[in-house]
Amino acid sequence: MTNLAKKYLCLKPVCLFTVCAATTMIGIAAIAPPRTVPLNGTFGVTSVLNSTDIFGILEDSIHGVGIVPGLGFCTIAVLQHVNFLLDPPTITDSSWVLTFIGGDQLTVSFQGTGTGAPDPAFVELSGAGIITGGTGRFHEATGRVEAHGVVHSDTPPGVFPADGHATFTLDGVVRLSRP
Repeated sequence: MTNLAKKYLCLKPVCLFTVCAATTMIGIAAIAPPRTVPLNGTFGVTSVLNSTDIFGILEDSIHGVGIVPGLGFCTIAVLQHVNFLLDPPTITDSSWVLTFIGGDQLTVSFQGTGTGAPDPAFVELSGAGIITGGTGRFHEATGRVEAHGVVHSDTPPGVFPADGHATFTLDGVVRLSRP
């Protein structure tokens, strides 16, 4: 056997290993690639505004239900502060948890504003959020979302806790790290 033939036979296992490893990595990437899903949902919620120790800053606790086509039915829980000293009033420190059937949760950090309507019992809401992760299929999820909606105060102005109802839509995308 010549030296060239010996070198070739010694390299053959290395080449075979390299080809197998590359094929395996490509196969794994093809089996579980990240995917981007539209996050276009509709929600109905109730809201309770409570006073805080800081004048003009209210705590807003929101609970409701919604549907996000492609992801399913879910509940939503939001805890946030609303600064009524700013014009327009501003939503700050807003943390959302969307819990889908099966228990998987998607978390969002949100900021927004409210604009008064001709009837003071109504407020138009808008804002944007960043998807910060979650559990289950939303573990390590990323993305963005915009919300637009309307809230109606069921309680006279200046009375706390103040109850309200709202409806809003979400428009955005969520990038799932696994299928």
